[in-house]
Amino acid sequence: MLKYRKIGIITLITLLISLGIFSQVLADDDDDDDDDDSSFFGGEDQLKELGDLSLIFLAIGSFYILFRRTYVYSNRYLSKERYPEVKSFIKVNYHRFRQPVFLVHIYASLIASVLAIIHGIPLLDKDEGMVLSGVLAGGAMFILSLSGFLMWRRQKPFWENRESRKAIRWMHRQWLFTGLTVLGLILHLVLLED
Repeated sequence: MLKYRKIGIITLITLLISLGIFSQVLADDDDDDDDDDSSFFGGEDQLKELGDLSLIFLAIGSFYILFRRTYVYSNRYLSKERYPEVKSFIKVNYHRFRQPVFLVHIYASLIASVLAIIHGIPLLDKDEGMVLSGVLAGGAMFILSLSGFLMWRRQKPFWENRESRKAIRWMHRQWLFTGLTVLGLILHLVLLED
């Protein structure tokens, strides 16, 4: 377990360093522009680039879902007699890489949520459709991140009660909030192009 924590810490440090380098590059690019639309986090262009970076981290964090679903569905639907090599390959690799991929899922999703909030709050006074789609996606991401954090850390008093544990698992593992996140992001990106 200690080995996986080290991998998680190294991954987190790497992601934070890359974020720092990315934000420094953004700051250097904007030296000659006028600062009419600037906020504490930079101008509107930098905020849009933070939104793009949030999407990248969300995609990285979502890889665990595909990884886990591949294992679950292979156990459920692949016949052991017809596909023994494939089933064995998936099982061995799932058990080998589950913990590191899970830690990347945790940290990348957390970073994506924080970047989405940093991206969205200064832009709340923009176009109404953009704001509504962004709030839909950001709110669903926040619910998924909060419930995932509570599951991961087994936070008291939420985790002590059986009914609250079931509710937290239901919030995180069912597809409604994931679907709302994807729908909100698609609408947000479509409205961005107009």
